[in-house]
Amino acid sequence: MIQIVRKASVAVPIVLQKKGQEATAALIARYEEGERNFKSKTDFDSTIYAHDDVKSSLLDVQGHKCCFCESKISHTSYGDVEHYRPKSAWVQHEEALNKPGYFWLSYDWNNLLLSCELCNQRYKKNYLK
Repeated sequence: MIQIVRKASVAVPIVLQKKGQEATAALIARYEEGERNFKSKTDFDSTIYAHDDVKSSLLDVQGHKCCFCESKISHTSYGDVEHYRPKSAWVQHEEALNKPGYFWLSYDWNNLLLSCELCNQRYKKNYLK
């Protein structure tokens, strides 16, 4: 995995500051009401965390490389916005999924990375490394 150094000159994308904070507050409220089974496809808005502005900023910060294998993103795919700490559930070894995941970090700039589709979908999945 490459070292990612967030530059002070790279601002948190506006969509994360506005819509991301609102979506986070809604998830926290649901958790406080007792919900523990968040689902990736329905409970998290990819139009916020994978917004073009977010992807563009991540590409710049990461030098256009996958955060895991370091391949040039444009050479392998369009890239996936990866949650370093998984949003809906997590696993460390050969155990069952632990729920909930780190839902409150779903739209947190410091929890987002850009990876190639292969690394994200085949290898990283819900692993917390």
